[in-house]
Amino acid sequence: MSSPSPIITIDYLDTLRSLPEVQDCKQISYELLAVEPGQRILELGCATGEDVQALATQVGQTGQVIGLDSSEDILTEAIARASNHPLPIEFHQGSAEALDFEDNCFDSCRAERLLHLLEHPLQALNEMARVVRPGGKVVILEPDWATLVVYPSGPYLRRSIFEVDQSGTVGRQLPSLFKRSGLQVSKIVPMTCVLTDFVLANQVFLLKSQILEASEAGAIPQTQAIEWLIELAEATEKGEFFSAMTGFIVCGYKPL
Repeated sequence: MSSPSPIITIDYLDTLRSLPEVQDCKQISYELLAVEPGQRILELGCATGEDVQALATQVGQTGQVIGLDSSEDILTEAIARASNHPLPIEFHQGSAEALDFEDNCFDSCRAERLLHLLEHPLQALNEMARVVRPGGKVVILEPDWATLVVYPSGPYLRRSIFEVDQSGTVGRQLPSLFKRSGLQVSKIVPMTCVLTDFVLANQVFLLKSQILEASEAGAIPQTQAIEWLIELAEATEKGEFFSAMTGFIVCGYKPL
């Protein structure tokens, strides 16, 4: 199965950001960056810009945070959300795989849930390594979709229907990708998101679409797929539904 590809809407992004586990990941990533006043930071895949704003409060008026995203509509929302804040920020539209910045021009770079959406994640990491100064940090957060577990687990399968291609397992590939891009890994932090409400889990983990896709691919008979979805919804009412997925935060630096 290919990796799940959620439609990246503003509502979807706001739902993810509201999760306590996601907020915890963000805070850990900020701490790993060890931001100092006056630094220049690049936020790739900045989405609606909340992380850009958070980092800007740490660099202060003598620093700068640049947020880059490929979506014009989402960048428009980011600019609107930051309009009332006198922060040292800029928003740029562009590709993470071909950054329009000079070599060694940022003190650090951060990306969250971006690489698994790209066709060439290693190229994006190479670009991050290029634009960060020697000694500068790169911090990346990525989910690993193949770690997704669900209860009730539905019909017995010899292999999980949540098997995904390599783009969905970028989380576990991060240390290797860092090494291949010339970055030295200094910290790896696993983070597991647990959701016990089926409606919310369906929004975040795309359960319904994945189960129906498995049925269409012949992995599950259609009748069993429908019965499983009903069972998952009933389990929520009984307080018995469970789902979880693990992601990884990797911090590295560009050697001097």
